[in-house]
Amino acid sequence: MGRVESGVLKPETKVWFAPNHVGTALKSVEMHHEQVKEAMPGMNVGFNVKNLAVKDLKRGYVMS
Repeated sequence: MGRVESGVLKPETKVWFAPNHVGTALKSVEMHHEQVKEAMPGMNVGFNVKNLAVKDLKRGYVMS
């Protein structure tokens, strides 16, 4: 879960997480437990990623 600061977040977009430098693709983007087609800056959203476990990410990591 996180806030979109800039750009547009869409399903099937390739993303990177810092500081662990892991890349993956988004499966879905959700807001209030409903899937959305895109998330704009200022929106708080949740997202599901492919091939990445929850324990691989920690609070404060940045997705780009």
